[in-house]
Amino acid sequence: MPVINALTIDVEDWYHPELVRSHVVPGGAEFPGAVQPQIEESTGALLDLLRRKGVKATFFVVGEIVQRHPDLIRAIAAEGHELGCHGMGHQPLWELTPDGF
Repeated sequence: MPVINALTIDVEDWYHPELVRSHVVPGGAEFPGAVQPQIEESTGALLDLLRRKGVKATFFVVGEIVQRHPDLIRAIAAEGHELGCHGMGHQPLWELTPDGF
């Protein structure tokens, strides 16, 4: 009997988690000298591994990543993976107002 696996991947850059976010300024071309995103390189390596192993996954993506890296999202979809939303900016629920929630 074949084993059925479910794999989900939380797609956020290294500066999104709660314990790190308040200590860094995320960067990009618009923030010279700031901490640079690593999401494309790390997710690309993961996509390569999944392709080699013939595994599909569901990628839950932070909306900010979708806005800043649309080609990465297209690459995930082109590989046949499922996409899901992981919120817009990874803001903790306890920091949201009822309207914001």
